[in-house]
Amino acid sequence: MFKKGCYYLKERGLWKTAGLVFRFLLDGIHVLFFAAVFALLMPFRQKKLRAELAGRRVVVFTPTVEWNYLYQRAHQMAACYGAREDTRVLFLSPQRRYDHFFCCKQVGKGIYAINARAAKRLDSLTGDAAQVISCVYNITSAECLSLYRSDRIIYEYVDDLRFIVSKADNFEYYEKKHRELLARADLSVATANALYEEIRPLAKQAVLLPNAVDYDYFSAPAEELPELREKRAGYRCVLAYYGALASWFDYEAVRRSAEDHPDWMWLLIGAVIGDDLERSGVAALPNVTLVPAVPYRKLTAYIASADILTIPFVINDTTRATSPIKLFEYMAAQRPIITSDMPECRKYRSVLRYRSPEELEELVQKALELRGDAEYLETERREALENTWEARCRDELRALGME
Repeated sequence: MFKKGCYYLKERGLWKTAGLVFRFLLDGIHVLFFAAVFALLMPFRQKKLRAELAGRRVVVFTPTVEWNYLYQRAHQMAACYGAREDTRVLFLSPQRRYDHFFCCKQVGKGIYAINARAAKRLDSLTGDAAQVISCVYNITSAECLSLYRSDRIIYEYVDDLRFIVSKADNFEYYEKKHRELLARADLSVATANALYEEIRPLAKQAVLLPNAVDYDYFSAPAEELPELREKRAGYRCVLAYYGALASWFDYEAVRRSAEDHPDWMWLLIGAVIGDDLERSGVAALPNVTLVPAVPYRKLTAYIASADILTIPFVINDTTRATSPIKLFEYMAAQRPIITSDMPECRKYRSVLRYRSPEELEELVQKALELRGDAEYLETERREALENTWEARCRDELRALGME
């Protein structure tokens, strides 16, 4: 510690070092304060929640993502489980940045977000529960399984392992844990064919359950935002995408189409990860509109401005094993869909796929013709209804012999 302090003094100076020490002390005070409040409030909330869980199936989601962060597969499945009268959900939050509650908080019908620090206290909550099922969505969160009772374990393998632990130095460690969990879990769920073929020989029981859609939300009419209605005026069409703008995004195809067709407007909605967007030159194009990530419940207002919905990803090991959630949301929204030639997108008749920037531009012309095509829109609707989160929830329980 002394050597570290000397290093900071030398490299950052007295005042910056003093600021770091001050923040360190504040963090310590925060932890002590949290522990004290937790100790005071937990007994009261615990009694009430224990009564709510008594006699019911309890599904515990291990701490992968915060409840108030991006609304992902784990959130969707939690909502479907929580909507069942015989089931309640405990969603363990790592509380890194977006969730702020001391003990627990009801965040939806039948769903209670629990501070992950309380994982070792779960047995005192679920003691009268009929059954406890643990859902693991990221191998890095599997260690908490040792802290509480699990009657059944579901391991959801939703992305290639190299992508999941890409920032970890000890990949071999997590690969070993991944194999151990596959052998231990009562059900291992893969979201893409490539992932399913990888885990099938290793898992006790493996099923393929791609991502899905909240059909009622995305199929409901939404009013276009006035600022986008004004912005799109003068353009022949709007091609939209929402999601991360990261290294797997096909900036080259988007750049070329925007440059070749100044009467097409690209609407890109999402968080920018890395410097690929800046280096691509896409952001500087006059007919490209960038919008920061928007809350899940506001997405349909942006979709309302789109003529065509797109998933322009480069093809690599990660995207070959990707089942895009937005694909099914696009189907429910009843807009023509263009994606790159990802294997998981080949399964659906409603998806137009490109293999080159030139082919993308050709498909835009075809997609524009499909906007009012009754047969095409019915295909989209049918494929969306075949891939709902409620169906995925039923499939998991059926595979466990509980449905």
